[in-house]
Amino acid sequence: MLKYPLQELVKATQGQILSQPYESFANYSADSRTKQNDLLFIPLVGENHNAHDFVEMAIDNGATG
Repeated sequence: MLKYPLQELVKATQGQILSQPYESFANYSADSRTKQNDLLFIPLVGENHNAHDFVEMAIDNGATG
């Protein structure tokens, strides 16, 4: 199974690691309703929405990052 290393994602997005319980993820999604373990949830922010409001839902659905 292909894994996405967290350090590479941080570098590519110029992001910041706030905690690091996992070093890689098998999949990623910007949809908090996606139900899958080993998933990196990417909360997008736009003019009319802020997906950071749905981080808890993503975790409840199995997101690990």
